[in-house]
Order: sequence, then C-alpha cells, then structure tokens
Amino acid sequence: MRHPLARLLPVLLLLLTGCAGKRLHMFRGIERDLYDVQFEEAGPEVLAMSLTDLPVPSAPESGAEPVAPAWLEPTPLTSEGVAGRGSWSEDGTRIVFQSVRDGGMVPNPWEQTYLMAADGQTQRRITMGLGKTHGPAFVPGDGLRVAYASTHHTGQTPPREGQGLDDAGDPDMDLFIQDLSAGSFSTFAEGPGFDGEISFCADGTRAAFVSERAGHRTVYLSDGAGGGPRRVYPGDEPLHSPRLSAACDQLLWIAQGPDGQMLSVMAPDAELPMPLLGPVPRIESAEWIAGSERIVFASDLDQPGGPLDLYVIGIDGDGLRRLTHTDASESQPRPAPDGTALLYALDGPSGAQLVVAPLSPASGAPFVLPVGAIE
Repeated sequence: MRHPLARLLPVLLLLLTGCAGKRLHMFRGIERDLYDVQFEEAGPEVLAMSLTDLPVPSAPESGAEPVAPAWLEPTPLTSEGVAGRGSWSEDGTRIVFQSVRDGGMVPNPWEQTYLMAADGQTQRRITMGLGKTHGPAFVPGDGLRVAYASTHHTGQTPPREGQGLDDAGDPDMDLFIQDLSAGSFSTFAEGPGFDGEISFCADGTRAAFVSERAGHRTVYLSDGAGGGPRRVYPGDEPLHSPRLSAACDQLLWIAQGPDGQMLSVMAPDAELPMPLLGPVPRIESAEWIAGSERIVFASDLDQPGGPLDLYVIGIDGDGLRRLTHTDASESQPRPAPDGTALLYALDGPSGAQLVVAPLSPASGAPFVLPVGAIE
C-alpha cells in the first residue's frame, strides 16, 4: 500500500527546489503543479466544474405543486462556521460568499470563497484554500466567473485567533478573476497595498474597486477587465465599499471623515460626489436596489456604537427608513437582481451567517428576523 505521506512528497520537492517544475497558470510564485497535487481526488473541492455541476435552486418534483422559493421569507442560508459578504449571480440563482469553516484537504483559519444555490443548497468552496479571500462578486456575463481579493499568491497563511469575519481585508490582497468552468485565474488588479471590494455594472464594461496604491484606501474605476484604472476622487479621506449602479451611471461609496462616516453618490465622470447621509458613527456597507431609486445600507444610525441595522434611502437623500429592529447586527446587504429579496449577514450567538428576506423595490419592506433564528 502506498504510504499516506507519499502524496506530500511532490509538494515538499516543489517547495525545496523553488518550484522549478513546469509552470502552468502560475500565480506569482504559486505553481499550478502544487495546486494540482493539493486538489487531486478532492471531489467537490475541485475548482474546475462543469456547467451542469454548478449549483442551482432545488426544483419541485415532477407533478408536485409549485412551491415558493425559501428566500421569500426571512430564512437562514448558511449555518456552518461563520459566513458573510454574499453576492448574487445575474439571474439570481446562485450566491458567492466568504466563509470561515472546515477547510477540507487544506484547513485554513481565514476566509475562503464559497458558492451555493440561492436557496442555500449545494454549498462548496471554490478557492484553493491558500491565504485568505475577501469580497467575492460574480463577473457579469455567463455566471461562470467570480472576482475576489486574495492573498493566495503570497503563499502565506498566517496564524489566527478566533473565527470571526475579517472586515478590513489584507494589505497583501490583489484582485483576481476565477473561471469556475475551467479552474483558471487571471489577475484583475495588483499593486502596493490592498486591492479589493470590487463592483461591476450590469453589462460588465466597467468596474469599481478599492486600492491603496495612492497611499490610502480610495476608489478606482477601470474597464471590465481591469484595464485603464483611474482614481475617481482626489480627496485624502479613506473610501470604501464602492458600488456601481446597474446602468453604470452612478457610483456609491462610503467615506471616513473626521466626524464619522458619510454615504455619497456621484456620476463616474463627475468631479465631486453628492453626500446622502452623515456623518454618523458607522456606515458598514451599502448597495443599490434594482428597479428603484433607492439604496439599502447598514449603519448604527439609531444605536451609535451598538448593533448595526439595515436602512433604505433615496438617491436624492430623502425617504430614509429603518428596515430591521433586532438586538443583533445586520450587515452587508445585497438585494437580489430583481429587487425582491435581500441577502445580508446576521450576527447570531455563534457568529455571522447569511440570511435572505423579502424586500419591496419601491420602498423597502420592514421585516424582523429574531436573534434566535440562528443557533
């Protein structure tokens, strides 16, 4: 019988020889050869997936009465480890998200990127298990490409205490695009410091992301492949969470000022943003609601320094409305592409998990998910 350690011998040889073998799809120091050894016979953990292998919501049995999707009512989607920063596919059938959970063949105490059906079924890791990942998003098109920030190219997985989600990202993170059907990668943005928090408009021709290449975190615009990046705003205040509208005619972000955080919107080619809200102690993230002139965001507006709640506001700054009223924090809101459901992270007794709830595109529908809904 082959000794179990024999499988690790190729990995050790690659590391000791500086990975001098044949280089296929090399990611700045991480050999594809090494990647193949780690994921050999990994079953559902393999990154290359056929089109039919991608998760989709469960369909009713033949002849059965049609049932409403589970996400039409406030419903937990994840329960393992901790999970957050979910993002919908264009057709609303799949969700990518980051999670800290059992790493399978490559245990890892940091966030990796996962894929699931919109009803929470068929959850699987799609990243290689090296380093940590942050802020995944589908690339518009065929639903087979996912963008995310990652440190896998450094070859380092630092030790960690605790299992909560890392909201800040990592200064070694660059942006990558992964093709789910082929298992291939490409670099979207790289440079000194953090690159991440990517957002695309609906046709995929433009992207917005955060970079530290100017010495602090600020927002850049590029084409849909990362070409021609340019800094959007010349100010020195740190910016985060940029979100492009579906039509690519508005850009939303959150700015950190001396008196708190501000939610602002501007046209991508304008010179100055229009403040919508703030300063308030904290605005965690925000997103456009499809089919409306409204934005949903997470903030401690009514409980300064306390748990985050979800709110909606018009793009003219009017119509502020609170959506959640619980003792837990709700954060990272992401409306479904049709604007009828809201994906977000809910802090429960064991950490954050992803849940989904109904949402009215026109005004926002109030809902309350009890803290005890997630054990």
